[in-house]
Amino acid sequence: MNEKEINKGAGGDKPIRVLVAGATGYLGSLIVESCKRQGFWVRALARDEKRLKVKALCDDVFVGEATKNETLEGLCDGIDVVFSSVGFMTFAKKPSIWEVDYEANMNILKRAKAAGVKHFIYTSTVGCNEMAKNVKIAQAKQAIGKELEKSGMRWTVMEPTGFFDDMRKLYDSVMQRGTAYVFGNGQTKLNPIHGVDLANGSVQAIKDESMWNKYVPIGGPEVFTHAQIAKMIFDIQAKPPKIKHIPIWLLKVISVIARPINKNLADMLWFFIAIGSIPDLSAPLYGDHHLKDFFMQIHNGAKEA
Repeated sequence: MNEKEINKGAGGDKPIRVLVAGATGYLGSLIVESCKRQGFWVRALARDEKRLKVKALCDDVFVGEATKNETLEGLCDGIDVVFSSVGFMTFAKKPSIWEVDYEANMNILKRAKAAGVKHFIYTSTVGCNEMAKNVKIAQAKQAIGKELEKSGMRWTVMEPTGFFDDMRKLYDSVMQRGTAYVFGNGQTKLNPIHGVDLANGSVQAIKDESMWNKYVPIGGPEVFTHAQIAKMIFDIQAKPPKIKHIPIWLLKVISVIARPINKNLADMLWFFIAIGSIPDLSAPLYGDHHLKDFFMQIHNGAKEA
C-alpha cells in the first residue's frame, strides 16, 4: 500500500476520518489533539458532552455509552480508523471491570466491523500476557487483543508502561504525606511515558505499516525502578527520602478481605500486586518527554505538565 492509499479516507481524497472512544479521558483527549495536528477528521465518543475538554477540536461528537450497545447506533458510520482507550481504572463497585474493559470495547469493535472500519487501534498495557494469569483487567484486555486478531480488520494493540500522569499520584503523596509508597521491594523496572508521546505513537500506527496487526510495547525514553522514581521526587523537593514498601502479601490479604464487599477493588489490588511482583515492566524507548522535567514542572506550579 502506497502513501496516497494510506492517506485516503472513507470519501476517497478526503481526510482520514477517526473515531476516538475514551475521548473524555487523559489519553483519549491527547489522541484527539494528535489526530487534529495530522489533519484528520475526528469524531469523539462521549457519555457526557460537558466532560469533553477537547470538544472545540472535534468535527463531530457522538453522545453514547460504550457499555450500552443500544446507544451506539451509527457510531462508526463513515469512519476509517477507531482508537479506543476505554478502560477501568477506579475503585468504584459498578460497572464491573469486565463490563468496561471487555464488553464496552467489544460493543465498539462490533460496530466498527459492521461499518467497514479499516483499522482499530486499542490501548492495552505492557506485560498484559504475564499479568493475565491473575489480573482481571489484564485478562479483559488480552481478550480484546484476541478478538482483534480474528476480526479480519487491520489492528494495532498499543502496550504502554505507566503514564507520567500516574507518577503524579506518587508526587502528590510525597507532597501531602512526606512519604512515598511503593509496591513490593520497589525494584520493578519501568519507563513511564508522557501521554503526549503515547498519543503521538498511537496515531503513528495509522500510517506506519510496521505497526499493523501487531502488539506494540511502548515506553518513555528512560528506564527507572519504582524506588528510583520515588527518590527523584524527594531530590526535587529537597527532602530526605522517606520510602515505605507495601508488602505483596499484605496486598493479597486486603484483596481477599475486600472481594465480598467490592470485587473491583479486589481486582485492582491484583493489578498493583503484579506491578510490584514482575521484575521488568519496561518497554522499547520512545518519545522526548523526560520524567524529571515533568516533576519539575509540577514543582514549579505548572497546571498542565
